[in-house]
Amino acid sequence: MRKAIVVLILAILGLVAVMPHAAAGPSTGVSAVISPTMPPITTGGKLDLLRNCNLNFTWNAKSPFYIRHGFTQPGWSDPTVVTPAMRHGYLAPWTRFVLSIDGTSVSMTFRLQYDPATDALSKLYTRNFPFGMSGPHTFTGRWFADASLLGGSFGKPVLELECTSTVLFT
Repeated sequence: MRKAIVVLILAILGLVAVMPHAAAGPSTGVSAVISPTMPPITTGGKLDLLRNCNLNFTWNAKSPFYIRHGFTQPGWSDPTVVTPAMRHGYLAPWTRFVLSIDGTSVSMTFRLQYDPATDALSKLYTRNFPFGMSGPHTFTGRWFADASLLGGSFGKPVLELECTSTVLFT
């Protein structure tokens, strides 16, 4: 328990360390919550863009659903696995998930979550659709990483993955 508290404090300090960069960083359209273990509240089933990457599929119309994606970094408290530079890049606002529907960016709730059982820190972005949708809609998920995680300079987003799927709500 004590180790988990120390790691959570380090994660919060890491966030504070990147806050000055956030002012100059991209507009992410997210609200932030830090939670040690509680996952974000969701409605309905998960519409998984990663599992259905670049596939078209159907979903029940007007049924509640949510989209949650992001990043998980194992070995968070072990400096031989996650160096301070990696920690800085991982916590940077440029390491993020961005969702658009029919070409329009949508806001998401951001949650930083540490799991002491697996020693992993997750950056999760969630959007609930409590009333579902109708008809066809194109969803695009984009996973960006700070360039410093890929051998580049800190403060530059690099597109790691993009998945676009058309969902027919019937």
